[in-house]
Amino acid sequence: MILRNLLLLWLLSWAFSAACLAQNAEEIERFADAQQTFKFIARTLRDYDRNGEIDQSLDIEPGARDTFIELLRHYYADFTEAFSPDSNFCRFYQNPRNAIMEIEERAALAFQYLRQPADRVQRYADLASQFGEQVRAELGDTVAAAIERLKTDASSFEYLPGFEMYSAERVNFADTACR
Repeated sequence: MILRNLLLLWLLSWAFSAACLAQNAEEIERFADAQQTFKFIARTLRDYDRNGEIDQSLDIEPGARDTFIELLRHYYADFTEAFSPDSNFCRFYQNPRNAIMEIEERAALAFQYLRQPADRVQRYADLASQFGEQVRAELGDTVAAAIERLKTDASSFEYLPGFEMYSAERVNFADTACR
């Protein structure tokens, strides 16, 4: 009887662990997709602001160009609202009165202005999904499919703060976000 109960307990704990791992894998995948979406948005805006051009493979009609740029700016602002240069996060991190702290401590305290990691990931995943839906609704399936292809290779010095970050990663993120 005891052996049977121990076996049942072991099976239940194994099943719970497997369920947690599957949930974590799903969260990681959703965050990776959101990160790629954000990098695509940031890189495309940076390129547009530098030279006024949009990747030709997006196949955006000339009349829809302004709509596309407005969408990018809107979602860039939504993604970065908590860590934009004029956010509480950056105001705290860059406040000269806080310079007496070690930079690692200052970055760690600034991160308290952000949502908890799981909440951040959920927010970013929701934004990425909304962006895709809005692109599809306003610009069509062809543009949405092109973005899906292009975002896998998107690179940017800007990135989203994800799950737990090491001290050096927090400092690097704050330095990049608050420039």
